[in-house]
Parts: sequence; structure tokens; C-alpha cells
Amino acid sequence: MWPSTLRRIRRPGTAPAGIGQRGFSLLEIIVTLVLIATVGAMMVSFLGTQLSQGGRTAEWMRDEFELSTVMEKIIADYREELSGETLDLAVFMAARDTADEVNALYGSEIDDVQVAATAFAADPAPSADFTESGTDPAVRKLTLGKGGQRLITIFTE
Repeated sequence: MWPSTLRRIRRPGTAPAGIGQRGFSLLEIIVTLVLIATVGAMMVSFLGTQLSQGGRTAEWMRDEFELSTVMEKIIADYREELSGETLDLAVFMAARDTADEVNALYGSEIDDVQVAATAFAADPAPSADFTESGTDPAVRKLTLGKGGQRLITIFTE
């Protein structure tokens, strides 16, 4: 007999080799889908708040950057007037005591500006920190606010 004429003998009622053995069984597909759903549910529960609040962090950083930029410009103007010996702190702060004035001067979108005369005293605790105590017209506290961010700087004559 020639090799091309040899046939494989099989039992009666069985399919030829290779037929019906391709692909996945229904049980394997169901188990895989259940595992994927379980892992997906765990990921949503762990990462859900980060995904929903991810934009808030970027917004806070943008607000903080704008506050810092505006405060740096105010400090630069303050130093310029201080070095030119033309600084009158009351006049300098009066020109920057509202959000509209600050926004017009520096091209910003600050929500809130607060200017207050303040004074400091040594904290009685041994930490040597200082706490606000009363008012002194030669010391001004400038607070800029945007969104939930606040930036405070102290100016003196």
C-alpha cells in the first residue's frame, strides 16, 4: 500500500480528528466574562472617585498658579516703589484693595481681595512663632482668593 491510500480508522459515531475541537466552550466564555466583570467592578470602586474628581485637581493648580503669578507682580511693584523710596503703603494697598482693581492692573481673574492692617506679637509658647495681635498701619496683610485657594502676603513700610 502506498502512503497516500492509508486511512485512519476511527470508531463508529465519532467525528473525525480536529472537528468540534476548535474555539472555547460555553462554560469557559461564561467564567471569563464573570472574571472580567468582577475585576471591572473592583477597578471602578477603587478608581471611581479619582476619575470623577480628576479635573478638580487641575482646576486647583490653575487657580493657585494664577494667584502666585498675580502676587509676584504685586510684590514686584512693591519692591520697585520701595527701592525708589516712593512707597506710601496705604496708597499702594488702596489701589489694590478690590478684586476689580487687581484684575484691571494685572489682567487676572481673581475672585476675592482682602487688605487689612495687622500687627504681630511673639507667641507665648516656646515655639517662637508670631500671631496676629491688633492693627498697625505700617503692616498690611494682602489676601488673594480664587476658587478654594487663598494666598496671603505681608507688606511693611
